[in-house]
Amino acid sequence: MFYFDTAARQYDADFSLSQIGIVQRNQVYDFLNDYISIQKPLRILELNCGTGIDAFYFARAGHQVVATDASLSMINQCMSKLQIENINLKLSFLQCDISNLSQLKDNNFDLVFSNFSGFNCLNENDFANSIFQIQNKLNDNGKFIAVLFGTKSLMERIYFFFKFQFEKMNRREKYQSNFNGT
Repeated sequence: MFYFDTAARQYDADFSLSQIGIVQRNQVYDFLNDYISIQKPLRILELNCGTGIDAFYFARAGHQVVATDASLSMINQCMSKLQIENINLKLSFLQCDISNLSQLKDNNFDLVFSNFSGFNCLNENDFANSIFQIQNKLNDNGKFIAVLFGTKSLMERIYFFFKFQFEKMNRREKYQSNFNGT
């Protein structure tokens, strides 16, 4: 079973709303705010949206957002939040893997955004293919912004240390060896 399908129900409690998750997300927003707070609303494609926190952030700021995730359980969490919010946002959620963006009919986005290392989970071929597909989704002046973690993310190690999940503290080193094809 896909890890994020099983993690979806508890993901916000376990990470997004944790102190480390809030601090990391606020750092990303501080970086993005100059770009997303321009006068006109942007068309944003979010990849690896998880439970939709960033998608809601963008939509509440007046932007039109298409948010995607490979995990159907994560998309279901997003849809539940959208029903609870019960407000009119230009926001849609779709199940779509980042290595298969060609299935999305929408193009001409001002911003393609991926937060918290979704690209770290790809092998080298899927990574290259995704970058090519992203280029086709952006308009002429569009931007691609992704948050990636290195193999030794200090914040993530601290997070897992304080959760007593020591076996996860070095998990990205395994992904890096997969990414390099070894």
